[in-house]
Amino acid sequence: MKSVMTMTSRDMVIRTIKFQGADRLPYDLPAPYGSDFAVIGMRPSPDDRPPNGPDEWGCVWKNIGICNDWGLQSRLMISPEFWRVLWKPRYAQIYKAAHAAGLCTFLHSCGYIVDILDDLIEIGLDVIHMDQQENMGLELLGRRFGGRITFFSPVDIQKTMVRGSLDDIRRYARDMVRLLGRPKGGFIPRWYGDPQGAGHRPEALDAMNAEFIKLSRAHVRC
Repeated sequence: MKSVMTMTSRDMVIRTIKFQGADRLPYDLPAPYGSDFAVIGMRPSPDDRPPNGPDEWGCVWKNIGICNDWGLQSRLMISPEFWRVLWKPRYAQIYKAAHAAGLCTFLHSCGYIVDILDDLIEIGLDVIHMDQQENMGLELLGRRFGGRITFFSPVDIQKTMVRGSLDDIRRYARDMVRLLGRPKGGFIPRWYGDPQGAGHRPEALDAMNAEFIKLSRAHVRC
């Protein structure tokens, strides 16, 4: 008999990001729903350095990291033209180094970032971690960027998760898979790590997570 190999979580995440097809939708959800992600950092690496200030050798470090919110509610924080002059070449350098090391690139940014998403894709961003989408529109995001980048997102944390009915939340989750994903990749469901701070009811969180699990099992990739 021919044995069937089951993909690991790592396989499914990478294949989804690269549009290569996975056994199901990978996801990053709270207990008891589960996650295909494991978060690690540099500590307690002997090479760890303070993000700012002097280390034990007297070397002074200045580190800004690369997780940024670039958008306000309806526009960027700075003009797209200035962003392209100042930030685009720096992101390009980081993404090039990451890809050379065999890594996938993730960027978190909330707010309205439509004006620079083409640029980010052009310079090598693989995954956009986007916690709100309704200020840009799911249909616009799917039409312009679907199939070109992977969306790592919960149901919109600002509107639907706060004001929507449970059926609204389930419907929105289905729309995310339909509009943002593609048959072989492009969408990874997640949750917002501070639901209480965002005003998300426990029953709303359960409705979103359960619907994403249901969609993950149904959305078998080729």
